[in-house]
Amino acid sequence: MTPFSPTAAESELASVIVPCFNQRAYTRQCLAALARHTRRPWELIVVDNGSDDGTAEYLEGVVDMAGVPVTVIRNAANLGFPAACNQGIAAARGAYLVLLNNDAVVTDGWLDQLIGLAKADPAIGLAGPMSNDASPPQLVEDVPYDDLEEMHEFAARFRAEHRGTWLTTGKLSGFCLLIRRAVVDAIGGLDERFGLGLFDDDDLCLRARRAGFEPAVACDLFVHHFGGRTFAGAGIDPGRLLGANRAAFESKWGDLAPAGRIVPLRAWGATRSDEGLPAGDPRRPRVSLTMIVRDEEDNLPACLASAAGLFDEVVVVDTGSRDRTRELAEAAGARVVEFAWVDDFAAARNVALEHATGDYAFWLDADDRVEPAEHARLKKLLSGLKHGDEAAYVVKCSCDPDPKKGGETVVDHVRLFPRLPGVRWTYRVHEQILPSLRRAGVPVRWTDVTVRHVGYAEPGLRSCKLDRDERILRRELAERPGDPFVLFNLGGIAVEREDWDESIGLLRKSLAGSAPSDSITRKLYALIARAHQRNGEPELALAACAEGLDAVPDDAELLFRRAVLHKFAGSPAEAEADWARILRLRRPEEFASVDPGIYGHLTRRNLALLAEERGDRAAAATRWREVLGEVPGDGEARAALARLAWDPPALDAADWLQAGSSRKVVPMRGPGDFDPYFGIAEAWVRALDARVVVELGGRAGSSARALLAGVHATGGRLWGVDPEDNYGIADPSFTYLRADAAGEWASIDLLHVDTDPHTEARTRRWFDLYASKCRAIALHDAHHPDSGVGAAVRAFLASGPDSWAVFEYRGNPSGWTILVRTGDPSLSGPALP
Repeated sequence: MTPFSPTAAESELASVIVPCFNQRAYTRQCLAALARHTRRPWELIVVDNGSDDGTAEYLEGVVDMAGVPVTVIRNAANLGFPAACNQGIAAARGAYLVLLNNDAVVTDGWLDQLIGLAKADPAIGLAGPMSNDASPPQLVEDVPYDDLEEMHEFAARFRAEHRGTWLTTGKLSGFCLLIRRAVVDAIGGLDERFGLGLFDDDDLCLRARRAGFEPAVACDLFVHHFGGRTFAGAGIDPGRLLGANRAAFESKWGDLAPAGRIVPLRAWGATRSDEGLPAGDPRRPRVSLTMIVRDEEDNLPACLASAAGLFDEVVVVDTGSRDRTRELAEAAGARVVEFAWVDDFAAARNVALEHATGDYAFWLDADDRVEPAEHARLKKLLSGLKHGDEAAYVVKCSCDPDPKKGGETVVDHVRLFPRLPGVRWTYRVHEQILPSLRRAGVPVRWTDVTVRHVGYAEPGLRSCKLDRDERILRRELAERPGDPFVLFNLGGIAVEREDWDESIGLLRKSLAGSAPSDSITRKLYALIARAHQRNGEPELALAACAEGLDAVPDDAELLFRRAVLHKFAGSPAEAEADWARILRLRRPEEFASVDPGIYGHLTRRNLALLAEERGDRAAAATRWREVLGEVPGDGEARAALARLAWDPPALDAADWLQAGSSRKVVPMRGPGDFDPYFGIAEAWVRALDARVVVELGGRAGSSARALLAGVHATGGRLWGVDPEDNYGIADPSFTYLRADAAGEWASIDLLHVDTDPHTEARTRRWFDLYASKCRAIALHDAHHPDSGVGAAVRAFLASGPDSWAVFEYRGNPSGWTILVRTGDPSLSGPALP
């Protein structure tokens, strides 16, 4: 057989080979379990031995829908288990080959554990699990479960009870058998003289042992095996077949008995005497707080004070501080280790692990805080740790809102994990512990503990950190070409810099290399959709949402973004359906980074706004009250409820801005202060035949779109001036300017002013800068009782040498006022709105 020379990717790839003959229901069950419980890179090869029960049609669907590479080999007749396995081996690309019966049901992390065992000792060439239906020593008798759901629960307990134990044996059952590629290269595949099967696995193991490869059993892995279903379905007498193949085996080898040696390992978490505690000490596992810091004298004392009393020791790795960080850490009782910075956060965190002495490690950053209520929860979690029940624990990290952009973000992190020989941090930036935990087969559990991450960096400092991270990530990408996680982080930097084309390219490359089960996949779709939206490509953004929801159904962030896109596209019913669907969801126990308000008040706000837009004030009020129930004292909700209780006064009773103005009450159609005036804004652009329209303040692009519709009709152009680019508009008739630019235009046909805060001084400044250039000036919130706009307008009209006509519109307490120069031809036209 030609030796196998794997590529870099294939060196970690596992090929799972499933021979089948009829028994479609068992095959479906087998493949479903594989898809759900297999994490590492793998491919599926199904060899159909002439099935005639619809299996072939089912497998066509598997090829179309699977998230991993799938190869289906079809035989016209049943060639038997050994021949089918050899066909699969010939087609396989992986460095690890797994023979799996179609009536086997794998359990969580099964493949990682088998490969981990194969890597544990160079002599091991084959590995198999324990099972309810297998030959000793793989047999678990009298299993306690009655169905597959209970089976998976039992398998998790079984793993915890037998963590880290294995043994070598003379023979492994072939129902679930991992084989190193090197074994096949050395001895070939299964011996096809054993026909339909039985004793082919005995023969394979014997040949492997004679070539220097030991078979081993993962005593902490349980896989269910229904057993003999293919024989039963085909009407084959297994007793007669067993006897015939035993005779063939003895004819080939003689009467050889299996041999092996038992290798018990120390259960994970059991303390060693060299760690200062005797083996079997009844106290809970010791926990080390590990940190990496640099120049954190402003943050570190508060962090350590918030975590006081929780941990058995504190290990702080200092990567080159020039302030009092080291002194403050030592004063708080921490053990400080110096480590020269090498552009690698994982390397620094691994130094902290190496100097820790606890059974578990917990990590914090200097700008993390354990709030008092969470302190109690975390203490309860730590006190409940037990030797022999080792696991990693997910803790939420709540990032304080950005003062400018708002929006709390909650990120799921593995913060607490057992300190084991193979568990190490990887990746230079946004370092990860989860991959090594999964390789080691450590279960991951979710908690209700939250750590608070305080504040956002100053823009200048943040920019420097982004530059540093990009430089390190580019270096890592050269070391890990095409790595999805590195590409994901580079794409995230491009998103933050609002380089939309660059971000889309990087994120798409990351997505192409990611599996549906990867923790970054759902976020990739959301970021791609956001980038397309901000790049003025709403149709592509919608397509990205649809693609993501096909892969990750009921993802709240994708549903939320799609709802926003539907809303802007003028499809409120579709938007409402997506937002209503979110409220039926709960945040899943999946690694994510998302604003938790999506599952509650943020979505309720949007549903309230939609209800107002369609005139259902009762439904809107109900939604706003729900927001207040979730966020007591919320200003937006209180203002909305006041607005809904307000009815426009009659013309003769209204408190208008200017006596003698042209007045009009506008029927309230929308929830926002400006929404009732969209049509009026467009109509004024048309009435003025405005070619130069300037807007100060963006309202996330909603008012700009109304003005833009007008300039499309007049052949003009719109400029949006706002410190934050919240427009999201890509249109040849629109230009965004970040800073005030009164000198940009010699004359302005219509100036629309809607900037926060609405102070009198600020409004007067706009008059001073722009009024002399303008034919017309539109001002929002002119009637608002808390706004200084009205006072500024009165002062301007009273003091200015020019004569202006005043048009006032009221559909809510805020109102809208337009000043037009007296004598402008627009005043005499019939099209005045």
